[in-house]
Amino acid sequence: MTDLDIVLVETEKLEKLSKVTVHHMDTMLNKYYFENNIGQLDVQIKDKEVSKMKSIQIFVGAEGIVEAYRRTLQSKAIDAVCLSSNYSAVIGDFYDKEYVAKLRGKGVRTREILPDTAGNREDAKSKDGVKSQVRFVKAGVSSESDLMFYDDKAVMVSYDVKNPWAMEIGDTNMVSNLRNQFEELWGRL
Repeated sequence: MTDLDIVLVETEKLEKLSKVTVHHMDTMLNKYYFENNIGQLDVQIKDKEVSKMKSIQIFVGAEGIVEAYRRTLQSKAIDAVCLSSNYSAVIGDFYDKEYVAKLRGKGVRTREILPDTAGNREDAKSKDGVKSQVRFVKAGVSSESDLMFYDDKAVMVSYDVKNPWAMEIGDTNMVSNLRNQFEELWGRL
């Protein structure tokens, strides 16, 4: 395959790509996201080509993660596996001060799976156990990441200090797959 054929590049989005194989997608993402710091990309993979992109959005940097979190506030219910313990190194006090206050203020139902730590157990005592439920998992390996579900979407977050990002997935098959895994884990804890 020759050079990537970019049909249209805007400041905040790559709107359309033509005939890019999945193999070359990583190259394209690295080149156009991280080097040029483009904020969002809508991607749909079909038959190993990137076509009219709409089922994945990637949010780059701390600002992108904050935007991804804010989008979840539209929902009446959020399920999450939050394994990060050092998220504030990337997004500061946004989660603890702004997000949690808005979440509780809007009365959003939450189910959270958190690492089994003394701090998380203490924090869980402040939740009502009905509208805001928490279960704990022994996290054998450190993971600065979150996985959230709201409405018909899944959001994956990487709190890598050098390269933080979030990805919102709207592909119903993938969201169903991930949600089934969440439900199975929730049921076993």
